[in-house]
Amino acid sequence: MGSVGRWVRRVGGADTTFDAARRRRFVRALEADFDWSKLGARLDATERDRARSLWIARMRDEQRAVVAMSQLVADLARLGAPLDVLGAGAAVIHDETRHVDVCERVARALDPARPFRTTPPEMPHHGTLELRHRVVVSVVSLLCVGETLSMSLLRAARDHCDDEVTTDVLEGLLADESIHSRFGWWWLETPQGELRDDERPKVARMLARLFARLDRSLGAEAPCVGDAMGAPPSLVRRDVFHAVLHDTILPRLEAHGIAARAAWCDRALREAA
Repeated sequence: MGSVGRWVRRVGGADTTFDAARRRRFVRALEADFDWSKLGARLDATERDRARSLWIARMRDEQRAVVAMSQLVADLARLGAPLDVLGAGAAVIHDETRHVDVCERVARALDPARPFRTTPPEMPHHGTLELRHRVVVSVVSLLCVGETLSMSLLRAARDHCDDEVTTDVLEGLLADESIHSRFGWWWLETPQGELRDDERPKVARMLARLFARLDRSLGAEAPCVGDAMGAPPSLVRRDVFHAVLHDTILPRLEAHGIAARAAWCDRALREAA
């Protein structure tokens, strides 16, 4: 039983069907017809342990996305965003929450006897940042850059995967990420999301720091679990990163008046500052 269902019982609630309904709503689309007994069937003990670590890391990435997206939707509401925008943001939170659940199930299925913590990170407090600026920075960094890149990296992971169950899970995650990326670009096209002249230099400075972190992290070695569990080699990840950055992210940001190419060139200097 999930954490929500345990809470219902702990406070004496009689609705024991709530958790079952919640799981059908969150998980069914991504785990239908999965045969978990076949997951990682060809992995030896060392590879299975590394694969488990990979999926725990993915779960925690998704947890951070839930927290960040929840903060963004709350900020959009405070900013007076239209209901369709808030609804679209809430749908992204729903998807990311489901991703946490599914990634956790993959990790547990790889070694059911070894528990691990699933506590999500706390929501940060950004009291010093002006609300509008916080929304703009979150939309650009989390959705336009982060989700666009995540979509391409997940596609590479799926293409390098020869485990049937893992491929199906990655396919489901990938379908959601493509929608999340479009949400960010769509928001920038709306009258309320259109960047002001004084905002563009601030976004460019943020991008320089973000690009530096991404460039450094995507150069690190991926967990060596082979192709079976969808962990593409580090050189493939770097190639994907540079391709999506230069072919998609930078041109689209430039179209919104952001000096994104200059931010990429300026990344090392900005990180050191």
